[in-house]
Amino acid sequence: MTVFHPYTHISSSEHVIKYREVKKSQINNISDSKQPESLEIDTHIHNTFPPAPPDASLRRNIINDFCDAIKPSKFEEAGCTVCGALTLQTELLI
Repeated sequence: MTVFHPYTHISSSEHVIKYREVKKSQINNISDSKQPESLEIDTHIHNTFPPAPPDASLRRNIINDFCDAIKPSKFEEAGCTVCGALTLQTELLI
């Protein structure tokens, strides 16, 4: 008994037909399956575009956080007095 089948030459058109049948069955299996709840989109929440502008307190927080992030002290470097390596001034001990 053998598990091998005799070799038969398949034309490219027959190969394409078999390939399409396999892909079509795979697509049908995917579309038939139900999506997990974590991937489902609640259309009631996402149906307004463009979204409303943020309220005043959120805008104030965004602006303050941005200003804190770009302070000169966050970028200024100075040489270490021991080794001379450039280091952020916020990390230097004076």
